[in-house]
Amino acid sequence: MRIFCSIFLLAISPLLSLPTGMQNVEGEVAAPILNEDGSLLIKSGERSSADWDSFSIGPNEHVIFEQASVNSSFLNRVIGNEGSELLGRLSSNGSIFLINPNGILIGPSAEIEAASF
Repeated sequence: MRIFCSIFLLAISPLLSLPTGMQNVEGEVAAPILNEDGSLLIKSGERSSADWDSFSIGPNEHVIFEQASVNSSFLNRVIGNEGSELLGRLSSNGSIFLINPNGILIGPSAEIEAASF
């Protein structure tokens, strides 16, 4: 029974649920880098914003915003049709804003480390 449940959960959960389809809107934003450890690194300037097709973080995933300073901010707007599920780890040395008209779910095991969120 345990094997069946594990296979079923694997089949219905996405293999990779990191943010996708970034379009820079304002400020300095480098293209996201997928690190060898599977984390997604996004480097930006003092005040930046981007539109995303989707913005979710899976249970074992990590999204890192490396900003110019602790006073920096990054506005993320989801323009796709899916809600955001933050189930893994989100970290930043500055402030992070996430807007999704389809909803945002922060899971019980999610970790958010930022100057503000």
